[in-house]
Amino acid sequence: MVAAEVRGLAQRSAEAAKEIRALIGGSVARVGEGAGRVASAGRTMEEIVQSIARLDGLVSEILSAARAQSEGIEQVSEALVEMERLTQQNGALAEQSAAAVESLEDQSRLLVQAVSVFKVNGVATLNGAPEPQTEAPAEPQRAVARLSASMRRAAPLAA
Repeated sequence: MVAAEVRGLAQRSAEAAKEIRALIGGSVARVGEGAGRVASAGRTMEEIVQSIARLDGLVSEILSAARAQSEGIEQVSEALVEMERLTQQNGALAEQSAAAVESLEDQSRLLVQAVSVFKVNGVATLNGAPEPQTEAPAEPQRAVARLSASMRRAAPLAA
């Protein structure tokens, strides 16, 4: 009976060893699969890190281009402001020139009037045509006074 029990124990031991061997083999296979998955995950992570580094480079290039574009837009904006200022200045100068021309026309008319009453070689001239002088005009002093007043008003325009 002892021998039978020893044989039974040996058989159970052998079966348990087989089961343990099968369990160890399964565990080794699972550990191998896990190691493969870890290695695959490591490669994937490395690819992700490389992709992020490429993305970082692209974002840096985009940022640099955006800064350059912003500076260009700022320069264009400054140029437009300067052009607007110059346009307004030119408009003001044109208005001043027009006013000066009008003033000069007025002064010219007054000068023609003032000069027309003077005698040239004994003959008075009126509107550029010589006419005989019948009596001394009282107008010269008033014409000269109007011309002087007009010139004083026009002096700030010329300055």
